Amino acid sequence: MLNTHWWCAGPWMELASVSLEERCHIDRRVEDVWAELRDFGAGIGMRAEGGCCISLLPGYGHTALGSLRYTSFWGSGGSGGGFVERLLALDDSEFMLKWVLISHVLNENPFAAAFMDWKAQIRLFRVTISGTTLVEWACSFRTDPHCVAQMRDAVRALVLRGLQAMAPHKAPPRPPRHDASAIGVLQASGKMRLGRQSEAMPSPAMSTLWSL
Repeated sequence: MLNTHWWCAGPWMELASVSLEERCHIDRRVEDVWAELRDFGAGIGMRAEGGCCISLLPGYGHTALGSLRYTSFWGSGGSGGGFVERLLALDDSEFMLKWVLISHVLNENPFAAAFMDWKAQIRLFRVTISGTTLVEWACSFRTDPHCVAQMRDAVRALVLRGLQAMAPHKAPPRPPRHDASAIGVLQASGKMRLGRQSEAMPSPAMSTLWSL
């Protein structure tokens, strides 16, 4: 059944705009991360162990601009649901991927409040001194004004899952680095530094399904 709250909160209610931006360092070469990330159909940022399943709609390519994919949710404390996203940009020179939510008959809001005008971009940056990758994930959407905090937390949890999914299941051996204390590195040990704060993350041996 289509959740009409997905589409509109009513002409009498103006939806609030919400923006998020998260960054982390990953102990992998930028080329290796990008080789997986650029596959829009694989959806490295939303793997199955993160509580999501991604599949391309029939007739679309994994890296072709305009391709559509369906992201379905389960086990997130809600009733499931999912939505269709369109690939807007893929830039191999800038290591950048950009996509948006579109209106589609398959859409069914997985969240407890309105979720509209979703736009997202992931960009990778090479950290020359350490051979690692800086990941920057920026996104925005609109929701009910009284649910901004709740929806921000829910979407941020999805972004954190996506960042964790980009980490290697086993960090390759690396020579000692003197700058380790200055660079937050996401490793298989389960520690990630995001922005100004550090959060404990589940190790790969543990479940990576976070409750929303």
